[in-house]
Amino acid sequence: MQVMTDHESLASILLQAQREGRAVPQDVFGKDLDIADALAIQRELHAQAITAGRMPCGHKIGLTSPGAMRLFGAQEPMIGTIFADTVLPPGAAVATGTFIAPRIEGEILLEIGHAPEWNASDDILLAALTSIRPAFEIADSRIVGWPGNVTHATADNACCARVMPGADRVQATQVDLVDARSELLEDGQLVAAGSPRDCLGSILNAWRWLLRRSGELGIALQPGDIVLCGAMGPAVPLKPGRRYELLVEGLGTVSLQAE
Repeated sequence: MQVMTDHESLASILLQAQREGRAVPQDVFGKDLDIADALAIQRELHAQAITAGRMPCGHKIGLTSPGAMRLFGAQEPMIGTIFADTVLPPGAAVATGTFIAPRIEGEILLEIGHAPEWNASDDILLAALTSIRPAFEIADSRIVGWPGNVTHATADNACCARVMPGADRVQATQVDLVDARSELLEDGQLVAAGSPRDCLGSILNAWRWLLRRSGELGIALQPGDIVLCGAMGPAVPLKPGRRYELLVEGLGTVSLQAE
């Protein structure tokens, strides 16, 4: 196996793997990949996707819980891009065969009104949000066995494959952004539970982190962009023939049929 070191080539390999529905070996990245390399690969992946006609519409925050950070050897969360062609309407059927090793997570999704300074007051940060909704994220990896570390996951666009927001928008001030209970059901059975505490302690903390980190990386947050704030509870395998429902206290529900 030839080890690739060129960021452009590695991004092309990941995009091709996504199109063909096949995973690439972890060792294609070599042993010396660091987070700067991973971010450069991700930037190149995004550039190639945009050249191909895809449109970015938001941002993913991943690895927001202490357990997830430990599992991937991360010192802080990771960031990825949401593309418009990956956003699904509420209640849609999802063909699992289009993925490699999909997992489903329950999250809270923000809609940005404007991007304030990261160190602004809590009230200003909340007022900058147009709405919040419950949402599914389907995470998938183009790397065999899923990424073993944060560098591989970051290079792979934070493993973001699909997003399904709920239909009902709620004002951020109307929801408990720390302790609202989240339940993920598979065919009516509880398979995962959590709360916004799994997202850097609160949704507001996750929003503040994104504002700071995006500024450091030169990523512009645009009005109307959506933001996934991190998984509330563990990710679970997405299984064909199963129906999934996410219930978030104060936010309502969203459902998905896997085929």
